Amino acid sequence: MIPMKITLFTSKTCVKGPAAKALVEEVVKETGTEIEYVDIEKDLFLALEHQIASAPAIMVGDEVISKGTVPSKEELLAALKSQKSE
Repeated sequence: MIPMKITLFTSKTCVKGPAAKALVEEVVKETGTEIEYVDIEKDLFLALEHQIASAPAIMVGDEVISKGTVPSKEELLAALKSQKSE
């Protein structure tokens, strides 16, 4: 089984970035999920490949679950559970 991964797309100027990072890191610590950080200013092509034009954005597996907002912890955990059961 491939380990689930959460990808956090953010930028240095993203106002909501610190809150998104704190949420993702909390969930990763609780679940043992992998995390990848993507700076959309440095890796714009990867962001656009997933139709992400605003930060922060969070992707669970291959599914973008939020763009421009910080989801609740419950929403992020539900997305992880949904992806793991597929």
